[in-house]
Amino acid sequence: MTASLSDARSAELYRRALELLPGGVNSPVRAMRAIGRDPIFIARGEGAELIDVDGNRFVDYVCSWGPLIHGHADPHVLAAVGEAATRGTSFGAPTAGEVELAAEVARRMPAVPMLRMTSSGTEATMTAIRLARACDHLAALRPAVERLRPEMALVLDELDDETGAPIALGADVAAVELDDLLGEREADAGAAVTPRLGSVDLEETLEEALRQLGRKAGAVVLHHHPGGAREIV
Repeated sequence: MTASLSDARSAELYRRALELLPGGVNSPVRAMRAIGRDPIFIARGEGAELIDVDGNRFVDYVCSWGPLIHGHADPHVLAAVGEAATRGTSFGAPTAGEVELAAEVARRMPAVPMLRMTSSGTEATMTAIRLARACDHLAALRPAVERLRPEMALVLDELDDETGAPIALGADVAAVELDDLLGEREADAGAAVTPRLGSVDLEETLEEALRQLGRKAGAVVLHHHPGGAREIV
């Protein structure tokens, strides 16, 4: 891993990107503001490492936010992708492969007998929230709100008519403090959305409490990155 960072090329690309992309990035999390710097632009990946456009190497703990469990450019994955690409890359219509993939997920995760596959976590979260609102209202745990997906943070903390997040959205959102989990506000909600809290023990305790609360209130509980929660769904 690179000890000292040279980022002249990344800086140049960022200046160009600011003229072409809102904020210079295609996803807020890529802006790297949370770590106090401008974005690093990646050129390629090799195994467990990323190499940026300035030649710096980094150990990749992000793994494209989850999918790259085999690392970058794994030969077996490349071969499978190449073989699939010979049949076409996108169809805009159902395929047999997605049915087989859904069946494999259901086989490995008995608590998920039916699923909707999406192109991004954002799309998945928005779909789940829409279903929750169809039930009734929406409740979200406020602690560590930054760890929720950006669209959830938007609903909770950045309601402003002028920025395109209507204040009226807040009427259907009950922001639940973790310490008040068993209070009255969330008991009236039609759904609860859970973030990851960084502690397995705390998450398991919270998931069990929400499951019991959901049954009592007739509410749907949505798990954001459920982890071990699938064992108690």
